[in-house]
This record gives sequence, C-alpha cells and structure tokens, in this order.
Amino acid sequence: MNTQNVGLFRWTRTSPQQGFTLVEILVAMTVGLFLTGGILSLFVGSKQSYTNNGAIGAVQENGRYVLETMTQELRQAGLLGCQRSLMLQKELSAVLSPARLMYGFSDDTYRIYNALALVNPVNTNPDTTAEALDWWLYNINNQAPIEGFDGQGIAFVPSSPPAFISTLDLFDKLGIDDANKDHDVIVSRRVFGRPIPIIRHDIDEDPLTPSPPLVILDEYAADLKIGNIVVASTCEHATVFQITDIRKNTPCDGFHTLEFKPLSLGHLDYSPPGNQEYESPPDPDINVSLGSRYANDISDIDMANACATTNKRYLIEDTIGAIYRLQVNIYYVQNNGDGVPSLYRKNVFEPNPEELITGVYGLQFLYGTNSLASSCATENQPDLTDYKTADQIANWNEVNAVKVSLLLGSMDDSHANIVDSAMKLPFPDAGDGSGVFDASSLAAADRKRLFQVFTSTVYLRNKLPCLGLDQWTKPPSSEL
Repeated sequence: MNTQNVGLFRWTRTSPQQGFTLVEILVAMTVGLFLTGGILSLFVGSKQSYTNNGAIGAVQENGRYVLETMTQELRQAGLLGCQRSLMLQKELSAVLSPARLMYGFSDDTYRIYNALALVNPVNTNPDTTAEALDWWLYNINNQAPIEGFDGQGIAFVPSSPPAFISTLDLFDKLGIDDANKDHDVIVSRRVFGRPIPIIRHDIDEDPLTPSPPLVILDEYAADLKIGNIVVASTCEHATVFQITDIRKNTPCDGFHTLEFKPLSLGHLDYSPPGNQEYESPPDPDINVSLGSRYANDISDIDMANACATTNKRYLIEDTIGAIYRLQVNIYYVQNNGDGVPSLYRKNVFEPNPEELITGVYGLQFLYGTNSLASSCATENQPDLTDYKTADQIANWNEVNAVKVSLLLGSMDDSHANIVDSAMKLPFPDAGDGSGVFDASSLAAADRKRLFQVFTSTVYLRNKLPCLGLDQWTKPPSSEL
C-alpha cells in the first residue's frame, strides 16, 4: 500500500473492491429458481391434495348422511306402534295358509280400522281424483308399507298402476311432477314420533258406537295439532283418524282431550280428508267410532283423584294404547333451482319438499321379496330369493328388504376438475342399460368431477320373519 502526504491530509491507495462474479450470480439464481420451483410445486400439490380430499370428504359425507336418513326410515316402514305391520291381514291367503305373511294371526283379533273419509259411504270406490289421492295416501289397510316406481327415462313405471288414479295424476297431485324420470322413486308409510299414552277412552260394550274423546296428559299435547292424521294403536288393533279439536285442561288441569268428529266440507275447522262415520249416519257433533277401546277403564272417582294430584304420570303405567302421527314420505331426484340434480324428500303432510343433498346422478331401489316369509338364511336376515326393480314386483306386501344404490358427484365449483379423465363406475341403473356409469356422457363442465357409488341393504323390521317367534306365532289366549 502506497501512502503520500498532501498538505494536512493523508492519502491512501487501496486494492480494487472484490464481489460476485457473473458465473456465481448465475449459479445462485439457478439454485434459487430450483428452490422456488420446489416450493411452488409443493404448494400446488398440497392445494390439489386438499381440494381432492375436500371433494372426497364432501361426497362421502353426503353419501353417509343420505343412507343413514333413508335406511332408518325404510327400516321402520310399516310401523304402527305396538301393531307390527300396516298389512297384517289384507289381501293375502287364508289365515291358516303358510303362504300368509303373518302366519297364525287371527283376523278377528288383529285388525286395522280406518275412520277417515276416504270415499263416499254410498260408493266404496273413490269418485274423484282428490278422493283417489286420499285413498292412495291414507288407506293403509290396502297400501303396503313400501311402494316404488321405476324410472325408465320417459316415464315412471310401477308394477301396477295405483288404484283409481294414474301415475301421472298422482305425481301431479303430490307436487313431484318434476321428478327426474331417469331415477327411481320410493314411498314409505309408517308412524313416527314418541308414543302419546291414551289415559282414558270410555266406550260401551259395542266398539262401533260413537266414541268419547281421548284423554292424554298435557305434556304430550305439543306433539299434536288440529288436522293431524294419527294412528291409535294397541298390540291388537289400530285405528287411523284425524284430530278435529284439542281441548286444553279438560276434564281438568293437566289433561287434554282429542276430538275426531265427522266435520263437513264447509265447517270452519275442516281439513281434508276429514273423518267419516261408516256405521251410522254422521253427526258433526259426535266423534266417529274408532272401532276399538284404546284405554283401560278409569272410573269417575279415579279420574277425580287424578285431577286432585299434581303429578299424573303414574297413570301411564296402566295404559294399553298410544297415539302416533302418520307419516308418508317420498324420495326422488329433481333438478334444484341451479339446475343441479338433487335428492328430495316429500312429506305429504307438508306443502314443500325438502332438498337433502345435491349432486345425485343415480338413484335406484331394488326390492327383495319372500312370498312365504317363513325362512331365514341367518338370524335377522330373511331368505330372499332375489331382488327386483319396482316394475317387476307382483305384490308389494311381500317386499321384505330394499337395496339402495346412490351415485353421487362432487358439486362445489372448486371440485369441477378433480380427475384427469371422465370416470367410469359400475352402477346398476345406468341410463344406457350397460350397468356402467360413464361421466363422459355428461355436460362438459361435469365430466371431470369426482363420483362415488354408495349401496346399502335395508331389511323391513316390521315384515321380517326372523325377529322372534312372538311376531309369527299367535300368543296364548291369556295374553290377548
């Protein structure tokens, strides 16, 4: 280093400043690009994996939810409280025939009585479309717990048309005329909700005489509304009727009474279908006959003592009958407001259907029949010969099981291009009859969505022959 003195200052000459060479800079940039590319690739992969898992999770969640909801209801089809089947004794072989579904039961002991005004008493068949609809909905004496319609693309095909009404008119009156005809439709009938114990039902020796009101505890009254169609049930009888009035604090505080009068069409409290007295001329001021007694005798003295007590729940211990609400639900596929195929459930007692899930590209029901219903392959499983589509069922009362098949797709906008190519999945109700669903047949925006098939077999508990001898063997007379 050279140093010179210039006046008062000292000047020093230093060596040239050192830095990165061009080669070093290029190498560093290259390494940085590789690291950045790796991080971006990891991010994109993680995002795609997250999206894929989200699509799979959404589809599986929908599938589990719908199968649980649907199978639970189908499993209970035909439930009438203690009464085990909607179709114990009607339109089957003789009582002593082994071909009878409920072999060994007596027509005189076990029966269903219907007090609804389904038809004009003069004419035993429906005269109008409205009457035919009520007949189909509420005549549980003749309607099976499960009923299906096979979607064949151009129409819904039942095994035989509904009585007194066409399938087209039936769907129109039910408000499901926009159901997708490429998919099946199923109907289930049952009672639901907690049993409401009947505390008092005083009738004379003739069960067909007009009936006094039914007395229940007030804590159950919130479960019922005027106009509800309900079923009163014991282990021997069941009666279908409509509530026309609920009188609070009658006969005293803590009780409510239920009226079921044959109100006329113009009556202020009338709602269809109404009640009908079939045994005698109807009187709108007198309850119709329920055909049976649904409570043990309670004397006026015992009732007065009950009115004097605060806690009246002890009366439940001696009840023999209960009230349940009737439910008729229909499952079908229809495009929602966004044009997406969705699964709907229509409760016939509610004005609007309920959209359960979206992205339903296939819905099929197969029905297992067992004409004898008297043998089991294993415990709690009937020995069913085969499964048939709805249009092949000769007798819906011989259906003991339902096999549900669902084809669901991912419907979120971020799930529109999940897979690299259109998926192909085996599905029994594929539109072209090949038994294979091909997503390439869908609109371009839907071809690369994720699809999954869900299946479940449901045994109708109220129709199974394997749940215990008490269901199939008439109990001793002492137990009646």
